[in-house]
Amino acid sequence: MIDKKTYLLSLGITLSAFPVHGKEPVLKMDPETLKLRPDSDTDDSLFLKSFHKQCIYNDDFVRNAFYTWTTTDQIEELRQKKNLLSRSKSKNNEWSQFDQALRDTSFSKLPMAKVLQEEMFKNKRFGWTNSWATVMGWKDEQYGDQLLKIVLDETAIIGIFNEEDKTHPFRFYYMNGKPAEESAVIRSKNKLAAIYHVSERKVKKSQHVMQGYTTYRKGKRNEVPFREFVILNESMIKSWSYGTPDIISELDAEISLLKSASSKLAKNHYKTKYHMCSYVEFEKFEHDNFEFEWFLPATCFENDYYIKKQVCVDRIIRRLEQVKNKQGLPLTK
Repeated sequence: MIDKKTYLLSLGITLSAFPVHGKEPVLKMDPETLKLRPDSDTDDSLFLKSFHKQCIYNDDFVRNAFYTWTTTDQIEELRQKKNLLSRSKSKNNEWSQFDQALRDTSFSKLPMAKVLQEEMFKNKRFGWTNSWATVMGWKDEQYGDQLLKIVLDETAIIGIFNEEDKTHPFRFYYMNGKPAEESAVIRSKNKLAAIYHVSERKVKKSQHVMQGYTTYRKGKRNEVPFREFVILNESMIKSWSYGTPDIISELDAEISLLKSASSKLAKNHYKTKYHMCSYVEFEKFEHDNFEFEWFLPATCFENDYYIKKQVCVDRIIRRLEQVKNKQGLPLTK
Protein backbone atom coordinates (compact mmCIF):
# COMPACT_ATOMS: atom_id res chain seq x y z
CA MET A 1 0.00 0.00 0.00
CA ILE A 2 1.37 3.38 -0.94
CA ASP A 3 1.60 6.38 1.36
CA LYS A 4 -1.56 8.37 0.65
CA LYS A 5 -0.13 11.81 1.29
CA THR A 6 3.01 11.18 -0.79
CA TYR A 7 0.99 9.84 -3.74
CA LEU A 8 -1.51 12.67 -3.73
CA LEU A 9 1.19 15.31 -3.52
CA SER A 10 2.94 13.68 -6.48
CA LEU A 11 -0.22 14.42 -8.49
CA GLY A 12 -0.32 17.96 -7.23
CA ILE A 13 -3.41 17.18 -5.15
CA THR A 14 -3.92 17.96 -1.48
CA LEU A 15 -6.37 16.20 0.81
CA SER A 16 -8.40 19.40 1.02
CA ALA A 17 -9.01 19.19 -2.72
CA PHE A 18 -11.35 16.22 -2.38
CA PRO A 19 -15.08 16.40 -1.64
CA VAL A 20 -16.03 16.51 2.01
CA HIS A 21 -18.85 14.21 3.13
CA GLY A 22 -22.16 15.95 2.75
CA LYS A 23 -20.96 18.83 0.59
CA GLU A 24 -22.65 19.60 -2.68
CA PRO A 25 -20.50 18.19 -5.54
CA VAL A 26 -21.35 20.83 -8.11
CA LEU A 27 -18.69 22.10 -10.50
CA LYS A 28 -18.36 25.86 -10.20
CA MET A 29 -15.18 26.39 -12.21
CA ASP A 30 -14.98 28.96 -14.93
CA PRO A 31 -14.92 27.01 -18.22
CA GLU A 32 -11.75 28.90 -19.18
CA THR A 33 -10.04 27.45 -16.10
CA LEU A 34 -10.62 23.92 -17.40
CA LYS A 35 -8.88 24.42 -20.76
CA LEU A 36 -5.73 22.33 -20.53
CA ARG A 37 -2.44 23.21 -22.16
CA PRO A 38 -0.73 20.17 -23.73
CA ASP A 39 1.73 18.27 -21.54
CA SER A 40 1.33 20.62 -18.60
CA ASP A 41 1.80 18.95 -15.20
CA THR A 42 -0.04 21.81 -13.51
CA ASP A 43 -3.07 21.48 -15.77
CA ASP A 44 -2.98 17.69 -15.49
CA SER A 45 -3.30 18.06 -11.75
CA LEU A 46 -6.17 20.50 -12.17
CA PHE A 47 -7.92 18.12 -14.54
CA LEU A 48 -7.54 15.11 -12.24
CA LYS A 49 -8.66 17.14 -9.26
CA SER A 50 -11.72 18.40 -11.14
CA PHE A 51 -12.71 14.92 -12.30
CA HIS A 52 -12.13 13.40 -8.87
CA LYS A 53 -14.84 15.68 -7.47
CA GLN A 54 -17.33 13.68 -9.51
CA CYS A 55 -16.18 10.25 -8.36
CA ILE A 56 -18.40 8.10 -6.17
CA TYR A 57 -17.07 5.14 -4.18
CA ASN A 58 -18.67 2.68 -1.81
CA ASP A 59 -16.80 4.31 1.07
CA ASP A 60 -17.39 7.88 -0.17
CA PHE A 61 -20.92 8.49 -1.41
CA VAL A 62 -22.49 10.93 1.07
CA ARG A 63 -23.73 13.83 -1.06
CA ASN A 64 -26.67 16.20 -0.78
CA ALA A 65 -27.20 17.27 -4.42
CA PHE A 66 -28.36 15.09 -7.30
CA TYR A 67 -29.39 15.44 -10.95
CA THR A 68 -32.17 13.51 -12.64
CA TRP A 69 -33.47 13.59 -16.21
CA THR A 70 -37.17 13.68 -16.94
CA THR A 71 -39.61 14.46 -19.76
CA THR A 72 -41.41 17.65 -20.78
CA ASP A 73 -44.71 16.02 -19.77
CA GLN A 74 -43.43 15.49 -16.24
CA ILE A 75 -42.16 19.06 -16.07
CA GLU A 76 -45.62 20.31 -16.96
CA GLU A 77 -47.04 18.03 -14.30
CA LEU A 78 -44.61 19.51 -11.77
CA ARG A 79 -45.70 23.02 -12.71
CA GLN A 80 -49.25 22.04 -11.76
CA LYS A 81 -48.73 19.89 -8.66
CA LYS A 82 -45.10 20.46 -7.56
CA ASN A 83 -45.02 16.92 -6.17
CA LEU A 84 -41.59 15.61 -7.15
CA LEU A 85 -41.94 11.98 -6.04
CA SER A 86 -45.16 10.87 -7.65
CA ARG A 87 -44.47 7.41 -9.12
CA SER A 88 -43.84 4.02 -7.56
CA LYS A 89 -43.44 2.09 -10.83
CA SER A 90 -42.26 2.76 -14.35
CA LYS A 91 -44.58 3.91 -17.11
CA ASN A 92 -44.81 0.23 -18.07
CA ASN A 93 -46.03 -0.57 -14.55
CA GLU A 94 -42.78 -2.36 -13.67
CA TRP A 95 -40.85 -2.31 -10.40
CA SER A 96 -37.40 -0.74 -10.48
CA GLN A 97 -34.27 -2.85 -10.07
CA PHE A 98 -33.96 -1.36 -6.59
CA ASP A 99 -37.48 -2.47 -5.61
CA GLN A 100 -37.00 -5.91 -7.11
CA ALA A 101 -33.85 -6.42 -5.04
CA LEU A 102 -35.76 -5.51 -1.88
CA ARG A 103 -38.84 -7.62 -2.66
CA ASP A 104 -37.73 -10.65 -4.62
CA THR A 105 -34.42 -11.69 -3.07
CA SER A 106 -33.15 -12.97 0.27
CA PHE A 107 -32.76 -9.33 1.35
CA SER A 108 -36.55 -9.07 1.67
CA LYS A 109 -36.44 -10.69 5.13
CA LEU A 110 -34.08 -8.06 6.57
CA PRO A 111 -35.62 -5.41 8.86
CA MET A 112 -34.31 -2.50 6.79
CA ALA A 113 -35.59 -4.01 3.55
CA LYS A 114 -39.03 -4.22 5.13
CA VAL A 115 -38.81 -0.57 6.18
CA LEU A 116 -37.88 0.50 2.65
CA GLN A 117 -40.95 -1.32 1.32
CA GLU A 118 -43.29 0.69 3.51
CA GLU A 119 -45.89 3.01 2.05
CA MET A 120 -43.96 6.19 2.95
CA PHE A 121 -41.08 5.14 0.64
CA LYS A 122 -43.08 3.80 -2.29
CA ASN A 123 -42.61 6.84 -4.59
CA LYS A 124 -39.11 7.40 -5.88
CA ARG A 125 -36.93 9.24 -8.32
CA PHE A 126 -33.53 8.04 -9.51
CA GLY A 127 -30.49 10.23 -10.10
CA TRP A 128 -26.74 10.74 -9.93
CA THR A 129 -24.35 13.41 -8.70
CA ASN A 130 -23.66 14.74 -12.19
CA SER A 131 -25.88 14.99 -15.26
CA TRP A 132 -23.58 13.56 -17.93
CA ALA A 133 -23.38 10.03 -16.49
CA THR A 134 -27.08 9.39 -17.23
CA VAL A 135 -27.80 11.70 -20.17
CA MET A 136 -27.34 8.88 -22.71
CA GLY A 137 -29.80 6.60 -20.94
CA TRP A 138 -29.55 2.90 -20.25
CA LYS A 139 -29.44 0.44 -23.16
CA ASP A 140 -32.49 1.28 -25.29
CA GLU A 141 -34.10 3.45 -22.61
CA GLN A 142 -34.00 7.25 -22.57
CA TYR A 143 -34.76 9.12 -19.35
CA GLY A 144 -35.76 12.41 -20.97
CA ASP A 145 -34.02 15.66 -21.90
CA GLN A 146 -35.20 17.92 -19.05
CA LEU A 147 -32.83 18.25 -16.10
CA LEU A 148 -33.87 18.52 -12.45
CA LYS A 149 -31.63 19.28 -9.51
CA ILE A 150 -32.49 17.89 -6.06
CA VAL A 151 -30.93 19.08 -2.80
CA LEU A 152 -31.45 17.13 0.42
CA ASP A 153 -32.13 18.60 3.84
CA GLU A 154 -29.14 19.07 6.16
CA THR A 155 -30.77 16.76 8.74
CA ALA A 156 -31.33 13.93 6.26
CA ILE A 157 -29.89 10.42 6.49
CA ILE A 158 -28.45 8.69 3.42
CA GLY A 159 -27.66 4.99 3.09
CA ILE A 160 -26.05 2.39 0.87
CA PHE A 161 -27.73 -0.81 -0.29
CA ASN A 162 -24.98 -2.97 -1.73
CA GLU A 163 -26.36 -6.18 -3.18
CA GLU A 164 -22.86 -7.65 -3.39
CA ASP A 165 -22.29 -7.32 0.36
CA LYS A 166 -24.20 -10.28 1.73
CA THR A 167 -23.07 -9.64 5.32
CA HIS A 168 -23.78 -5.92 5.68
CA PRO A 169 -25.81 -4.81 2.65
CA PHE A 170 -27.09 -1.66 4.42
CA ARG A 171 -25.07 1.17 5.96
CA PHE A 172 -26.23 4.67 6.86
CA TYR A 173 -24.73 8.12 7.40
CA TYR A 174 -25.77 11.59 8.43
CA MET A 175 -25.07 14.47 6.07
CA ASN A 176 -21.91 15.34 8.03
CA GLY A 177 -20.48 11.92 7.18
CA LYS A 178 -20.89 10.37 10.62
CA PRO A 179 -22.25 6.81 10.61
CA ALA A 180 -25.79 6.12 11.80
CA GLU A 181 -26.73 2.83 13.44
CA GLU A 182 -29.37 0.89 11.55
CA SER A 183 -31.53 0.64 14.67
CA ALA A 184 -31.42 4.44 15.02
CA VAL A 185 -32.36 4.87 11.36
CA ILE A 186 -35.37 2.59 11.79
CA ARG A 187 -36.49 4.64 14.79
CA SER A 188 -35.99 7.88 12.81
CA LYS A 189 -37.03 6.55 9.40
CA ASN A 190 -38.74 9.85 8.57
CA LYS A 191 -35.20 11.30 8.20
CA LEU A 192 -34.13 8.73 5.60
CA ALA A 193 -33.86 10.63 2.31
CA ALA A 194 -31.88 8.58 -0.21
CA ILE A 195 -30.18 5.25 -0.88
CA TYR A 196 -27.01 4.71 -2.90
CA HIS A 197 -27.86 1.42 -4.63
CA VAL A 198 -25.07 -0.84 -5.91
CA SER A 199 -25.78 -3.84 -8.08
CA GLU A 200 -23.81 -5.91 -10.58
CA ARG A 201 -24.53 -8.26 -13.43
CA LYS A 202 -22.24 -11.04 -14.55
CA VAL A 203 -21.06 -11.22 -18.14
CA LYS A 204 -18.91 -13.70 -20.00
CA LYS A 205 -15.33 -12.90 -20.90
CA SER A 206 -16.07 -12.80 -24.63
CA GLN A 207 -18.90 -10.33 -24.08
CA HIS A 208 -16.66 -8.13 -21.95
CA VAL A 209 -13.96 -7.91 -24.61
CA MET A 210 -16.42 -7.40 -27.47
CA GLN A 211 -18.15 -4.51 -25.74
CA GLY A 212 -14.91 -2.86 -24.71
CA TYR A 213 -15.46 -2.94 -20.97
CA THR A 214 -12.35 -1.88 -19.09
CA THR A 215 -13.01 -3.91 -15.93
CA TYR A 216 -12.25 -7.22 -17.65
CA ARG A 217 -10.18 -9.65 -15.59
CA LYS A 218 -8.25 -12.17 -17.63
CA GLY A 219 -9.50 -15.73 -17.39
CA LYS A 220 -12.46 -14.91 -15.10
CA ARG A 221 -16.07 -13.95 -15.26
CA ASN A 222 -16.53 -10.39 -14.20
CA GLU A 223 -19.23 -8.14 -12.80
CA VAL A 224 -20.37 -4.99 -14.57
CA PRO A 225 -21.49 -2.42 -12.00
CA PHE A 226 -24.86 -0.71 -11.97
CA ARG A 227 -25.20 2.17 -9.51
CA GLU A 228 -27.84 4.78 -8.77
CA PHE A 229 -29.07 7.14 -6.08
CA VAL A 230 -32.67 6.51 -5.09
CA ILE A 231 -34.47 9.58 -3.73
CA LEU A 232 -37.39 8.25 -1.70
CA ASN A 233 -38.61 10.78 0.88
CA GLU A 234 -40.18 14.04 -0.29
CA SER A 235 -40.17 15.51 3.22
CA MET A 236 -36.35 15.34 3.33
CA ILE A 237 -35.87 17.26 0.07
CA LYS A 238 -34.75 20.77 0.91
CA SER A 239 -35.32 22.06 -2.62
CA TRP A 240 -35.64 21.02 -6.22
CA SER A 241 -35.25 23.13 -9.33
CA TYR A 242 -35.49 23.10 -13.11
CA GLY A 243 -34.26 25.46 -15.84
CA THR A 244 -32.40 27.76 -13.42
CA PRO A 245 -29.14 29.61 -14.21
CA ASP A 246 -27.45 27.32 -11.67
CA ILE A 247 -28.43 24.22 -13.66
CA ILE A 248 -27.34 25.78 -16.97
CA SER A 249 -24.00 26.68 -15.37
CA GLU A 250 -23.61 23.07 -14.22
CA LEU A 251 -24.21 21.82 -17.77
CA ASP A 252 -21.63 24.32 -19.10
CA ALA A 253 -19.07 23.20 -16.54
CA GLU A 254 -19.62 19.52 -17.27
CA ILE A 255 -19.34 20.10 -21.02
CA SER A 256 -16.09 21.96 -20.51
CA LEU A 257 -14.68 19.23 -18.27
CA LEU A 258 -15.61 16.49 -20.74
CA LYS A 259 -14.03 18.45 -23.60
CA SER A 260 -10.82 18.43 -21.60
CA ALA A 261 -11.23 14.68 -21.11
CA SER A 262 -11.75 14.22 -24.85
CA SER A 263 -8.62 16.19 -25.58
CA LYS A 264 -6.63 14.03 -23.19
CA LEU A 265 -7.97 10.82 -24.71
CA ALA A 266 -7.22 12.08 -28.23
CA LYS A 267 -3.60 12.60 -27.27
CA ASN A 268 -3.58 9.21 -25.56
CA HIS A 269 -2.43 11.11 -22.50
CA TYR A 270 -4.26 8.72 -20.22
CA LYS A 271 -4.10 5.28 -21.78
CA THR A 272 -7.09 2.99 -21.46
CA LYS A 273 -6.10 -0.23 -19.75
CA TYR A 274 -7.85 -3.17 -18.17
CA HIS A 275 -8.46 -2.76 -14.45
CA MET A 276 -7.72 -5.68 -12.18
CA CYS A 277 -10.79 -5.06 -10.06
CA SER A 278 -14.17 -3.42 -10.40
CA TYR A 279 -13.99 0.32 -9.85
CA VAL A 280 -16.62 0.23 -7.10
CA GLU A 281 -14.17 -1.79 -5.01
CA PHE A 282 -11.59 1.01 -5.01
CA GLU A 283 -10.79 2.68 -1.72
CA LYS A 284 -10.76 6.44 -2.11
CA PHE A 285 -7.07 7.02 -1.33
CA GLU A 286 -5.68 3.50 -1.52
CA HIS A 287 -5.01 2.82 -5.17
CA ASP A 288 -2.00 4.00 -7.10
CA ASN A 289 -3.40 4.48 -10.59
CA PHE A 290 -5.97 7.26 -10.32
CA GLU A 291 -4.53 8.86 -13.47
CA PHE A 292 -5.78 5.76 -15.32
CA GLU A 293 -8.97 5.26 -13.32
CA TRP A 294 -10.45 8.77 -13.32
CA PHE A 295 -13.39 8.10 -15.63
CA LEU A 296 -15.43 5.11 -14.47
CA PRO A 297 -15.80 6.09 -10.78
CA ALA A 298 -17.74 9.17 -11.95
CA THR A 299 -20.23 7.05 -13.92
CA CYS A 300 -23.12 5.01 -12.56
CA PHE A 301 -23.40 2.17 -15.06
CA GLU A 302 -20.99 0.72 -17.55
CA ASN A 303 -22.40 0.17 -21.01
CA ASP A 304 -21.42 1.05 -24.55
CA TYR A 305 -22.38 4.69 -24.02
CA TYR A 306 -19.88 5.25 -21.22
CA ILE A 307 -16.67 3.53 -22.29
CA LYS A 308 -13.54 5.59 -21.66
CA LYS A 309 -12.90 6.37 -25.32
CA GLN A 310 -12.86 9.71 -27.08
CA VAL A 311 -15.70 8.78 -29.43
CA CYS A 312 -17.96 7.97 -26.46
CA VAL A 313 -17.04 11.12 -24.55
CA ASP A 314 -17.67 13.23 -27.66
CA ARG A 315 -21.15 11.72 -28.02
CA ILE A 316 -21.93 12.62 -24.42
CA ILE A 317 -20.73 16.18 -25.06
CA ARG A 318 -22.95 16.54 -28.12
CA ARG A 319 -25.92 15.20 -26.20
CA LEU A 320 -25.36 17.65 -23.33
CA GLU A 321 -25.10 20.55 -25.78
CA GLN A 322 -28.37 19.48 -27.41
CA VAL A 323 -30.34 19.14 -24.18
CA LYS A 324 -28.95 22.34 -22.71
CA ASN A 325 -30.88 24.27 -25.37
CA LYS A 326 -34.09 22.39 -24.56
CA GLN A 327 -34.40 23.52 -20.93
CA GLY A 328 -37.58 25.54 -20.32
CA LEU A 329 -38.66 28.34 -18.02
CA PRO A 330 -37.32 28.05 -14.46
CA LEU A 331 -39.29 26.12 -11.87
CA THR A 332 -38.32 25.80 -8.20
CA LYS A 333 -39.63 24.55 -4.90
